Amino acid sequence: MNKILVVDDDYLIRLLYQMELEEEGYNVTSADDFSFLFELIEDERPDVILMDIGVGEKCGLDTLRRIRETFSDIAVVIYSARELRRYDTKAIDADCFVKKDVDLRGLKSTVKTALANLREGSEGRCLPLLQVA
Repeated sequence: MNKILVVDDDYLIRLLYQMELEEEGYNVTSADDFSFLFELIEDERPDVILMDIGVGEKCGLDTLRRIRETFSDIAVVIYSARELRRYDTKAIDADCFVKKDVDLRGLKSTVKTALANLREGSEGRCLPLLQVA
């Protein structure tokens, strides 16, 4: 069973994503900030990390770079309610970008694509900053 880690400071978003992704058959854990994120990643070894780019006072894009440097074998999908500049140099390390939406089909599809790419050995990459909405 594939593992997914959801990182968002909004409890209801974490709960919604966890419930929806568990219905799809994934094992889901979550974190509400970046404080112990690297320890959690080390302990859980998720296949995919779904993370909001704005968690609390910190920018997820700075954390994204550290994740990619430390855990290159994990797919990272970033999401936000705000538009992300398509060629933001800090975002280039993400495997995919998904705009937050009440319809979670795009998010679920992106997770499936990232996992399929990991299995094929293409390092989890969908299309850089693929915007699914």
